[in-house]
Amino acid sequence: MAKPQPSPPKPQPAKTPPARFALPRSAPLTRARDALAAGDSPVLGNVPDGFDALVVADLARALAANEGPATLVHVARDAGRSAAFRNGLAFVAPEIETLVLPAWDCQPYDRVSPNAAVAAARMTALSRLTRSRATAEAPRILCTTVDALVQRVPARARMSVETFSAAIGNVLPMDSVTQWVEANGYLRTGTVRDTGEYALRGGILDLAPPGLPNPIRLDFFGDTLESIRAFDRETQRSTRQLPSVDLLPVSEVLMGEGAVARFR
Repeated sequence: MAKPQPSPPKPQPAKTPPARFALPRSAPLTRARDALAAGDSPVLGNVPDGFDALVVADLARALAANEGPATLVHVARDAGRSAAFRNGLAFVAPEIETLVLPAWDCQPYDRVSPNAAVAAARMTALSRLTRSRATAEAPRILCTTVDALVQRVPARARMSVETFSAAIGNVLPMDSVTQWVEANGYLRTGTVRDTGEYALRGGILDLAPPGLPNPIRLDFFGDTLESIRAFDRETQRSTRQLPSVDLLPVSEVLMGEGAVARFR
């Protein structure tokens, strides 16, 4: 007679890694958490330098545990303070997602455009805020400065529709991709090395979009996208194959047909 086989053990749900550092529960932090949950603006004073990251991390964890996915905004007085806060946050709370919205490195209406790296960082943060949400296991903190906070940004609805998605095998005229790239702030160069650049060589389009660690190479055969590959900036050699890609605008000034018509 066959013996009954023991049932396999049930898989255990993944546990959230414990916080590296956490403050003991206290009445001021509890009141601050309750005030944030109610939509108020609590004020915490006498926080030493470097300790603010620990306080904000605990508030983000408490809100995520009690109220669901939470996104907090930390506004520093300048870029140096913001960088110090992010360094502290990465040390005490590596599980918390950090988005960076820097200020332009030029004055409004100046003849000089913002640095490409700054523009790319801003567009990456705005796109992440538009297209994704924090989770209870991984709350999110947006780090910005006073200067960045007073600068205008594209409308949320506009950001959500300006992303260009492509996958291998798509029927995609190369001219339409090139027109989108030029209308969204990319600069044509001979060789792509920095974020926001693109280059054309026959049926191959190289570009370095914001939000990706490496540039990508789109290889077309007629109007069909045959391959999407990441490549090294220095050697220009392909490193890995990608099944699909989402391209983000480089510039916050979206030069679509409507914007050009309004400008004229």
